[in-house]
Amino acid sequence: MDEQTSGPEPLTKNERSTLRVLQAFAIIGVIGAAIVLVFGIVAPFIMGGVPVPVVVADSSAGALVDDLPNVTLSGIEGTALVEGAGWGLYALFYASLVIGGGGLLIVLITVANMAERMLRGDTFLSQAKHAFIWAAAGVAAAFVGSELIPGVLSMAALGAFDDNAALGAVATISSTSFLLIAALGAAAIAFRAGQRVKNDADGLV
Repeated sequence: MDEQTSGPEPLTKNERSTLRVLQAFAIIGVIGAAIVLVFGIVAPFIMGGVPVPVVVADSSAGALVDDLPNVTLSGIEGTALVEGAGWGLYALFYASLVIGGGGLLIVLITVANMAERMLRGDTFLSQAKHAFIWAAAGVAAAFVGSELIPGVLSMAALGAFDDNAALGAVATISSTSFLLIAALGAAAIAFRAGQRVKNDADGLV
């Protein structure tokens, strides 16, 4: 009589618990991001203008760095409300909101979907390369919506303020998004190569 041996479980109990927690956090993040997106859409109508990131000169800034002679603090970042804004500022504001928020939703939904696929037994994630590509696209969209467009919005709004308002534009570009996109792209290539090797191995069995 032939003995039947079963292979190891694809996922351990701890791994399944970790995936469920990760999936739950991703789902909560999707709900939270959707709420923030909806609130952001109606915010200009509630506030009576377009909120714009700006740099405001702070007269007390020098006192904060008296003990640091090589450091100067010229201003602080804040949000200014542009009343009676033209359609261009509204377009930039909503583009930043939708593209940035949409990118975050794509990343969170991708994470939740990957966790669900692994819980169902697709431990190798045969479609992982597509998931990583979607995640990279989401990170890119979040970068454009949360960093590039707000910088353009800030610079475009300066003309709406008085010359003596001592305001400056906020333009911040972080390298983190580029590193994440590169890492996700490399992971997609690695999973594609791994899937090809697995298919070749299955064909030999």
